[in-house]
Amino acid sequence: MSESPPQGASSPLWPSVVTAAITCSSFLVGMVAGHKLGGPLRRLVTLAKVGPSKMVLVVQGDLKMGRGKLAAQCSHGALAAYKQAQQRTPSLLQAWEDTGQAKVVVKVDTEKDMLKVVEDAKSKGVPVVSVRDAGRTQVPSGSLTVVAVGPGSLSDVDSVTGHLRLL
Repeated sequence: MSESPPQGASSPLWPSVVTAAITCSSFLVGMVAGHKLGGPLRRLVTLAKVGPSKMVLVVQGDLKMGRGKLAAQCSHGALAAYKQAQQRTPSLLQAWEDTGQAKVVVKVDTEKDMLKVVEDAKSKGVPVVSVRDAGRTQVPSGSLTVVAVGPGSLSDVDSVTGHLRLL
């Protein structure tokens, strides 16, 4: 099925022009498709290396924070942990984002218990962030309200927080 060249086009060159156009457009489509698929493929490789991941927010139970205050403090912890992960462990952060950003809230009884969690996480190389309150509302200034552990692999985070009670 041969098309006739446009009026004024020389017959011998027309197939070459069509072939060049098809080749060029195929190349461009391949470049675009490869670029768009490159991100998801990299993400799958990262996910395969890291495995499932999560973040655990540890709340100090003896502060008796109201629900709104507790939610705000957990939000501070999650955001601080996210920002830290952007700088220190971007591939782990990407794996956590790609698997739904699992977050669990647990509680401990005292600040001493929270400091043990921080120490344990640091000694195991698990990302950890502490949140201290400014003291403008319900709790004294400088109170350790939340410790965010992760985002990290399930096994790493659970090695630090797996024994704690859900809130």
